[in-house]
Amino acid sequence: MDIADIGLLAVGAISPALPPFLVKQAILETGTNKWLWIVASILCYLVLIYIYWLIFSEKKINVMVVYFIIKIASIMVALVIGSVLFGYRLNWESTLGVILGIVSIMLLSKNSGH
Repeated sequence: MDIADIGLLAVGAISPALPPFLVKQAILETGTNKWLWIVASILCYLVLIYIYWLIFSEKKINVMVVYFIIKIASIMVALVIGSVLFGYRLNWESTLGVILGIVSIMLLSKNSGH
């Protein structure tokens, strides 16, 4: 994996982490910019699809490995965005949920990679 692949994975991790926050902003918006937040959210998912296409069309990389890396990194990015920008704090149940979610993604990727 070279530096370009790492960059693609980084963008792939950020793009699915942003839409929940963008949709929340759209809900809070009272002006005419509400639809801009929704469009930005949709564009984030389109970027993710394009990243997957770039990675899989050029390299023979295991799909589950890439999925695992992007999902775990996306969870971490969402936690940082929520904490830093919105002041969200995790209680012990939420922390346990994040840990169990990461473990389940790890187990799914380990068992599905043939």
